Amino acid sequence: MPAGTLDVYLDCAKGLKDTEIIGKADPYVVLKAGKATGKTATCKDQGSSPVWGEKISLHIPSGCKQLILTIYNANTFYKDDIMGTCTITLSEVFDVDNQLPDGTFLSPSADYPVTRLDGKGQGQIRLALVFEEDGNGKKNIEWENLEGLSL
Repeated sequence: MPAGTLDVYLDCAKGLKDTEIIGKADPYVVLKAGKATGKTATCKDQGSSPVWGEKISLHIPSGCKQLILTIYNANTFYKDDIMGTCTITLSEVFDVDNQLPDGTFLSPSADYPVTRLDGKGQGQIRLALVFEEDGNGKKNIEWENLEGLSL
């Protein structure tokens, strides 16, 4: 992929394993694409079905192949633990079928599988993706313009 801005519209997750011993997990997501990183707010006490409703923008370098999302449980007294990960291959998402006439790539809201560190399935994360190549001019795409995204 060429260099550009990747907007990740994070809706929610479901079916995650609640890793909290007492109470419910406090999930947040760390996003990484190449050297670009971002982080959502923490969903306090939302356990296995957090709702973020957030947009995270990442400027990705040319040649970036994957978006990696790692879901953590925020802990107060010890290290945050990983609830699961999701890896999205960008070339599979942004193909010619998802390109708008202005050159922007839009991937409508979809559920992506989350896996635990041992490789077993661990629920799903719902998100939509928009990619705009550098020099293409910034568009203003809002939640309501993303087909299938429910908040």
